[in-house]
Amino acid sequence: MRKILVMMAIAVLLVVVSPAGAVNTDIKLTDTLKLEQGYNLHLVSTDVNGSPRTAVLQLNKGGDEKTVTSGDEFSLYDGQGHLIVTAKLDAVFVGATGTLVQIKNLVQYDKNTGEIILTMDRVLLFIPSHPPVKNEKPVTDTLGLKQGYKLQLMAADDKAVPVQIWLQLIHGSVVYDEVVSLGENFGFYDGSVLVANGTFTTLFLGSTGYMVELEDLTQYNNNGRIILYLDRVILVKPY
Repeated sequence: MRKILVMMAIAVLLVVVSPAGAVNTDIKLTDTLKLEQGYNLHLVSTDVNGSPRTAVLQLNKGGDEKTVTSGDEFSLYDGQGHLIVTAKLDAVFVGATGTLVQIKNLVQYDKNTGEIILTMDRVLLFIPSHPPVKNEKPVTDTLGLKQGYKLQLMAADDKAVPVQIWLQLIHGSVVYDEVVSLGENFGFYDGSVLVANGTFTTLFLGSTGYMVELEDLTQYNNNGRIILYLDRVILVKPY
């Protein structure tokens, strides 16, 4: 099962499929989705510190406000008890510029007849950071480490179960490379010396490339002492 998330709102396009099958790729990321019959689906807030993460979603016109756990299906009713929306909260991701929520299989129902009037395969709702997190360096496929080492994202396999990425440790030349599965802890060595370890936590497939998130990346010196710790690392590689 493919786990899909995203880091940045810039140049990200939302693709939705209407009941007639038309595709719309001209929707910019906001915290509110306009529905039929004057309804809106609003992303109120997110909790990215818990595990699993959650999002608070609200249906306007006096409708439901629910806290939904990532991976769960949910239903929202209006103030008169009519079922308006069913969907699945697929992912909650916090990036450098804000928090993004991905919703899948959204269905809207007519408030009077209960008939389906809108379907969307995928919806992205975004809350920007206030103030935004500064990103001093451009995001690339390579992370510079201490002592002249570099960690490079070479490729990703989103068809594998679980998805996999190929990482290389470089020190002038390639000294270690490994294929890492989603959720797996990894260690990179130069000879017999452990240089760095971490966990592969996220793969997002965008319209122009893919993004990989690593967590708890730790680098060590020759004596095994920690010389660098990064709680979150983002690597982006264009197609």
